[in-house]
Formats: sequence, structure tokens, C-alpha cells
Amino acid sequence: MPREFAEVVRPVLEESLHSGDSLLGIVAVVAQSTFRGSLYALGVTQRELILQPLDRHLRAKAEPTRLGFSDLAGAEARAGEPWWSAQIVDVGAITLKLRASDGSKLKLKFMPGGEGLLGGLGGGDSQAQGVNALAGWMRERESRD
Repeated sequence: MPREFAEVVRPVLEESLHSGDSLLGIVAVVAQSTFRGSLYALGVTQRELILQPLDRHLRAKAEPTRLGFSDLAGAEARAGEPWWSAQIVDVGAITLKLRASDGSKLKLKFMPGGEGLLGGLGGGDSQAQGVNALAGWMRERESRD
């Protein structure tokens, strides 16, 4: 049986943690640009989001991008794009658009995960736990504004 995404990429993310930080959750995301998408592991800690680009073997392929509460200027989320969307995989997907304080933007897509057949295909329980950790982090950021 294949190992879950979070289990495979946890050591990669743990290498970039600051002293005293721990991973609250891990989300498999695709960062989209105009003509392509790249796989990332999004690590959620108490203080920041860590976006680690991955290669096809789920190894780090560049330095991670870090976004703390003050590094994020805005965020917008949308769930459940229609089935006639450009990509079939978008059914049930969540799109998260992040705008950093430096003006850069990220468009992330991910499945919510969870139980059952569709939840399992969307990343399973560890993906759902990561999405919940991300939602909690975003709520915390919002409360600080």
C-alpha cells in the first residue's frame, strides 16, 4: 500500500522548521501559474506557512517560501468549482489565492481529503487534518488584523 503524502514529505518540511516550531498539518497543493502547475507541500506551523516545492519523487527541489502572519497581505478561498471547469480534477477542489506583503501572489489548489472513496482520493485523513490546520492558521491571522 502506498504511503500517504504527508508521511513522505514530513521529513522534508521538518528540515526547514525554526527551533521550537512543530508541524500542525501538511497539505498537498498545486501552485498554478498561467500555463503550468507545480506540486508543493504546504506545512502549517504555529507561526508560518511553509511552501516547499517538490519534484516528482516528492523531494525538495528548491528553497521553501515562508509566509508569517505579517507577510500575508490578503487571502481569498473558493471551494467546489463546477465540473465543466478546465480541469476535471477541480471537482471538489479548493482554490486559495494568497497575496504577500511584497506584492507576490500565489494561487493554490488542493483537495479537502477526508474519509470515504472521494476523500481518500483527495488525500485521505492526513490531507483533511492539514486543511483543518490551514483553516485554523488563517482564522488566527484574521483575528490579529
